Amino acid sequence: MHLFLELYAVTPFGSILFPSVIATLITYWIHRDVLTNRSWYAAAALSGIFLLIYRIGYTLIASASQILTTKHLTINYTNLAKTFLWEMGCTIILVTILYNILVLFIKRLQKTIIYS
Repeated sequence: MHLFLELYAVTPFGSILFPSVIATLITYWIHRDVLTNRSWYAAAALSGIFLLIYRIGYTLIASASQILTTKHLTINYTNLAKTFLWEMGCTIILVTILYNILVLFIKRLQKTIIYS
């Protein structure tokens, strides 16, 4: 999905694709080794971690391209931070709601009790 977004973006090539790949790899590692349970708060935490890593990487690349290019690019960091916070809040809420709906239909996400 990020590859198609990259094709139509006005930012330099790679400024969307590179942070998304790195954020996906780090989030997958955290899901595999740290947050191994399948609960709504793990899903919300993973989506928040992904967005945080992605947006930090995107901001770093945008800032570097602002410094390195000869064009007069200006980045309004206040509006950028507001947009990122709104995106993170709405995404985490939506992921939590969708996860709780999917629990009803997908058996692998349902809680299992292990008796010893």
